[in-house]
Amino acid sequence: MIRTKLATLALLAAATVALTGCSIGITGPDDDSTAGAKKSATPSPSKADDDADRADDTKSGGASGTLGSAGISNGPCAGKSFEVTEDDAVLVLNGACGDVVISADGVSLNFDGATSLTLTGDDATVITNGPIGAAQIGGSGNSVNGSEYESVAISGDLATVLGTRIGALTVSGSYNTVNWDSGATGASSDTGVGNTFIR
Repeated sequence: MIRTKLATLALLAAATVALTGCSIGITGPDDDSTAGAKKSATPSPSKADDDADRADDTKSGGASGTLGSAGISNGPCAGKSFEVTEDDAVLVLNGACGDVVISADGVSLNFDGATSLTLTGDDATVITNGPIGAAQIGGSGNSVNGSEYESVAISGDLATVLGTRIGALTVSGSYNTVNWDSGATGASSDTGVGNTFIR
């Protein structure tokens, strides 16, 4: 429980640091950059519009979505299946998710478990506080810290996978590290090179 809270706090702190100093380049009437600019006849969406859109997106229940286009955002997962396609996205989700796919690079995700997890992007950091069905880890430099996995298949390189239990493990990538406490006694198949298994 303490590990879960510390991991969540660490992820939130990292997100805060990553977003510090960010701006979206809005200029006002007193800025020199707007002196010769034409005023747009189309009004920009308000914060209320954005909040309403976000609320509609989170009401979709078990709907699937893609980060950025279907409004997967921080908050309840409630069995949703989704794909993260936005590089450097930072998400903290409550509740178990459906099928989770991360195809973007540099993603940070903290959630409470999933039916499945598929990583194809690079340099993702995933922390799960609950069980994952099947985990398929491709890409390069991905880190997954979880509790229980029914199965783990690593086709990528330079991955680090931590868990309390892994039911089945296969590895075809190289230079990966897997550390777990119970379940499979080793990789049933390791066709890569330089892989490290700690149990």
